[in-house]
Amino acid sequence: MRLPYLIGIPAFVVSAFPVGAAPAAVAMTARAGDTVAISLGPQEALSRRDLTVTITPATGGTLTYDASDPILRAVVTLFPDPVSRVAVEAARRPAGDGDGPAAATDGSQTVVYLALPDTLPIGVATVRITGPEGRTFAPVAVDVLPAAAPTGQGSRGGGAVEALAAFERTEHHTISFAGPSAFHSAQVALAYEAGAERPVVVNPRPAVKNVAWFDDGSVLRVLLTPTDGRTPVTVDDFTFYVAGTVGELRVIGVSAYDVSGARIGAVEVHVR
Repeated sequence: MRLPYLIGIPAFVVSAFPVGAAPAAVAMTARAGDTVAISLGPQEALSRRDLTVTITPATGGTLTYDASDPILRAVVTLFPDPVSRVAVEAARRPAGDGDGPAAATDGSQTVVYLALPDTLPIGVATVRITGPEGRTFAPVAVDVLPAAAPTGQGSRGGGAVEALAAFERTEHHTISFAGPSAFHSAQVALAYEAGAERPVVVNPRPAVKNVAWFDDGSVLRVLLTPTDGRTPVTVDDFTFYVAGTVGELRVIGVSAYDVSGARIGAVEVHVR
């Protein structure tokens, strides 16, 4: 399916076949030099530095590209529009429901934007993407048409490519919780190296919780409260990100409370 131009780049999109399956039919058509978008499903931990791309042209042989090659334009995680029907319906369900607010904001799709080589022969080529620890996603078949992409849209880049790459995930830490039961609110103190890049706290589940933070230049204090006054069913709803190049991030304090304000013990905070 041909998509409208994305930041000046014509893109084609397809979902990868189930892992382990062979492409039974051509998944898309494109020209040498065109950019194709291959969806890998929910793969939020995946980044450009983890990937290797292997293309088998119709004429045989293999072409292998690592993460530094410009044909790998971007690895972008996409989320539902917060006012889309799926997101709004999910937000109406109770917090902690597997299809509830968390699902609405975490229903991500990781998409690899790949510029086919300018010299790729016509015919059906097979694209394979390999991730961390040698994990290979299912191959995608591309019928390469006997025409070249318009000048300036080839696989070697340009300003539009840089704009697309800006949508990739920046360096970040994921902060998650564990404990005997869900809590109503919490405050977490996180220390980082003074003078490092200013961190930004990101809330991946705004339908479930509010996030406020204070940064004094070396300690980040984050306050978490439910959006609708109801205690979430699971501590997973309190997960958040700290974005930025801040080096090591250390937990130096955590306080969790139930709905009546009583302190809850045995709450663990994990940074990864």
